[in-house]
Amino acid sequence: MKKKVRDFYRDRRALLSSDRREEAAEVACKELLRLSAGYDHILSYYSLPDEVDTYSFNDILSKQHRLSLPKIEGESLVPYEVNSMEKELKTFSHQFLEPVDSCSRNNSINFVVVPGIAFDRKGGRIGFGKGYYDRFLEGKKVKVVGLLFKEQFSDELLPIEAHDVCMEELCIV
Repeated sequence: MKKKVRDFYRDRRALLSSDRREEAAEVACKELLRLSAGYDHILSYYSLPDEVDTYSFNDILSKQHRLSLPKIEGESLVPYEVNSMEKELKTFSHQFLEPVDSCSRNNSINFVVVPGIAFDRKGGRIGFGKGYYDRFLEGKKVKVVGLLFKEQFSDELLPIEAHDVCMEELCIV
């Protein structure tokens, strides 16, 4: 069932125009800055080409020394502080940019922006199927915000499982 949902929403997201994506990126940056105001240790992510673009948001946070980005280490998602988007990111074994080894690990995260394929009204999320965010968020007391295009929102409740962590809030653009 999750595979069908993933395929449907991944295809839907792939059809978005470049104008729609640019508009969404601008709105997302403003809204995420508003939502994250007052938090000093923010874990965001480096967006893939078909996701809501997080570059502007991340760049602002990096200059404020509030940004951490994930690095995949084995089966774990590990947050690292990033103060320069230009100098401290590199493509490693995955298809996205990750913090370089000289970045410091951040164990003080208090706000997390989470990517996904589909989200529902109760904060249910279908991710990419590897469970990195679910394992990372398990038992943590942090503000969790899912970032999505409105085209990724499901009116129907998604087929989530007991180990799936729900979003506290959604940033729908």
